[in-house]
Amino acid sequence: MFNLEKLEAARLRAREMLGEGISVEFPLWYTHHAISLLMKKRGFDVPEDVLAFASEGRLSDSWVRDWNDPCGNISEVQVMVGMMSQTQNARQSR
Repeated sequence: MFNLEKLEAARLRAREMLGEGISVEFPLWYTHHAISLLMKKRGFDVPEDVLAFASEGRLSDSWVRDWNDPCGNISEVQVMVGMMSQTQNARQSR
């Protein structure tokens, strides 16, 4: 049976992984691969567009210009990192 709560938990973890990968400057291909493995481990199909899944549609794999760059040479990633920081700060203040 398909469990939306588990899928949402995986999406949130993927979003965290994307932010963590950027903050420690892993190549984007590495973070992308790690998110794919997470999905498989949790019993889900890997999304066709991993970055769109992790970012709730704010980013796309097709926008990546450099998979070796932590941000994929996508300026929108910087906006996403700021949003993730706000989310994490809000969580910690609870």
